[in-house]
Amino acid sequence: QPSRDPPCHDSESNYASDHGPDDREDDADHDGKGGTHAESIAWRVTRVGYGGTWIAPEKMPLGIAAIGYADGYPRHVPSGTAVLVNGRRAALAGRVSMDLVAIDLRACPDARAGGRVTLWGEGLPVEEVAEAAGTIPYELLARLGPRVERAEV
Repeated sequence: QPSRDPPCHDSESNYASDHGPDDREDDADHDGKGGTHAESIAWRVTRVGYGGTWIAPEKMPLGIAAIGYADGYPRHVPSGTAVLVNGRRAALAGRVSMDLVAIDLRACPDARAGGRVTLWGEGLPVEEVAEAAGTIPYELLARLGPRVERAEV
């Protein structure tokens, strides 16, 4: 099996890693503290999101987290919405896709495939994400899909 921790380096060409939505194993889960997380996977691109509407402003590292609107993450959150990558603040890049989100990793130089991406939870209140999405926290929590593991807290 290929290594699950190649670096997320920049590239001028479109290059997909060996991992994709079909390789997901418990991608989205809860940490028992009310947080929602996804496993990051690597993908090197210059245009991101449906229609390639988000264009990297420079050579930069991008990451892909295997969670999207099919999992209940709000489709309409804008680029720049906060996430945490291994506990460090980062921003979404481009539109939320059905099964993935792209992340600007410039603030996370040590990010690697397989790292933890926190969509909300400890260090990133659901209220902040809800505000970015133009909704209330309860809607985000209520829309989580069946692919997202739940844990009682």
